[in-house]
Amino acid sequence: MEIKEPLPFKVLKKTFPYLEKLTPSLAENIATRFFLTPIRFGFTKDEKAFLPGLTPFELKLKNHSVTAYKSGSGPAIICSHGWAGRGVQFRKFAPQIINAGYTFVCFDAWGHGNSKGKQSSVFNFAEAIEKLLHEFPETAGVIGHSMGGVASGILMEKGVNIPALITIGSPSISEDILNDFANAINGSKKVNQGIKKKSLEKYGRDFEELSLSKTIKHASNPVLSVHGSRDKSVNVSNLHAIKSANPAVETRIIDDAGHFSILKNETLISEIVAWIDQQYSKQK
Repeated sequence: MEIKEPLPFKVLKKTFPYLEKLTPSLAENIATRFFLTPIRFGFTKDEKAFLPGLTPFELKLKNHSVTAYKSGSGPAIICSHGWAGRGVQFRKFAPQIINAGYTFVCFDAWGHGNSKGKQSSVFNFAEAIEKLLHEFPETAGVIGHSMGGVASGILMEKGVNIPALITIGSPSISEDILNDFANAINGSKKVNQGIKKKSLEKYGRDFEELSLSKTIKHASNPVLSVHGSRDKSVNVSNLHAIKSANPAVETRIIDDAGHFSILKNETLISEIVAWIDQQYSKQK
């Protein structure tokens, strides 16, 4: 799946090296703003066709509301998309989740999909997932793609009970996230330091403390982490870092799967739903 860069991002890539040399402080502020601003992609034809089959509802959070969706009956399985994604990216999961006797639940994070907002952060994701866990007290598990998995890890560190967690293609090495962004805008290593400083100022948390390789150490419930062997967005080394941080985590590498195509892998989806069902049965 090829992602087209919006014009503002293309302009930033060409001008940022000069901006960084001439006005470092301004460059730092601009870089941080872009880092916290997800690219909002339009819904695909398949996603638009899938939406009418879901029941939308407003998920009220502390300072705003986001759009969430549900379908089916029974215990919930909450699905969280990643950065610049949207809930309907889990459309291939829905039938199998529903047919297994669960309620399919997903949402569009602040600044994503049908939700309002421009800037967002991993904390916005975490807040939405935590609220959904409250709204659906009988939840069997949470599935987090990419940033969705990182947000779930933050909740586990916080002590929020996630009965079973599945991370899919989730980044776990904070320095890699920053390096990828700096490279994307043709910036220097100073970009990393600037974002770390702004993160501490804005959220009161060190950026490295938020990495999945740190937060996953606090997981007390079952965790399954899967990664595509051809993931070009998040290197498979991030999966190895998760396993190294918490050997109790089950890990799987999916052959020939990319960062987004993995969400359409019917065999994997079946295995994930079966895994959640198995963990939920143990907890009854």
